[in-house]
Amino acid sequence: MAILAGGQRRFLFEKSVVYLFSYDVLLEEQGRNTGPLGWCVTLSHRSSAGGDDRPDLVPFRARAVYHVLDDTTVEDNDAIVGTVGNVHDTAVVACHDTVAAVEGRITIQTRDEGALIHSHYKGSLSLGPLGLAHFEPLAEQRPERETRAKMFIGPRFETAHPKYKWLAERQCAGFGLMTIRGGCASRYTVDIYALK
Repeated sequence: MAILAGGQRRFLFEKSVVYLFSYDVLLEEQGRNTGPLGWCVTLSHRSSAGGDDRPDLVPFRARAVYHVLDDTTVEDNDAIVGTVGNVHDTAVVACHDTVAAVEGRITIQTRDEGALIHSHYKGSLSLGPLGLAHFEPLAEQRPERETRAKMFIGPRFETAHPKYKWLAERQCAGFGLMTIRGGCASRYTVDIYALK
């Protein structure tokens, strides 16, 4: 599922940005044991004293790393196709803020070579004009209802595999959508672009 609409993507292409790949992470429901591949950190609140409440670790189920258009190459390099092998994200937000600070790490394993690609990134999660006040009543009144928040990250990638060295030489930008259900993140999808 592409995050940006066609018109938005065309605007980025005109600004010398190249689409690389997308990835999904599906977070597990609390208490379910479905053999997660790793752990992900959910949204945590920043207390008024300035400290962070300890966030809960929740298991995640990796989904595919894929090219939305099924292209096999990106600017004469092999497209990134595989799975998310590890992820660790933290989004910290104060009760009245409309934007959460995001910091995370992700490891991708390519399908054909089994190459490991690591990334560390920072960014933001836009919660809309009401901030957490928009999500918390929904969690209490209609826990099954899903809402979405926009995520923006600035990742750099590292890998020892020579085939994907080109990726490590790029500064990238990620545009994502986080699905929130019952006051907790349940899934997020990120499109990764490289700056020329």
